Amino acid sequence: MTPEAFPLIVAILANPLLGPLSNSVVLRAAQIAQIQAAVGIYNATIAAEARAHGAALVDIRAILSRIQTQGFVVNGQRLNTSFLGGLFSLDGIHPTNTGYAIIANEFIESLNTSFAAGV
Repeated sequence: MTPEAFPLIVAILANPLLGPLSNSVVLRAAQIAQIQAAVGIYNATIAAEARAHGAALVDIRAILSRIQTQGFVVNGQRLNTSFLGGLFSLDGIHPTNTGYAIIANEFIESLNTSFAAGV
């Protein structure tokens, strides 16, 4: 969806007769592919710059892709990136506390590996 869809969603939730969303606020497959390609280019540039300057790097996209395919076990429960999968809040955008903790641990691991930070 485009950002213009969010207020429409709120209105539709309040009055379902206003739905469904119009095609003008829903991304098409070609648009999604363009966005994904651009993200890949940005990530490759960031990784190259990190290597060139000896910076630690955490590839959030790769982490979330791995969790999407494999899940992540916490206290015997396999969490995933799906809606209500335990790693994203109800808005589907922001991580839960558990999701943030997983990402924070990746940062800690990267700092420890790159700089022997001892965190």
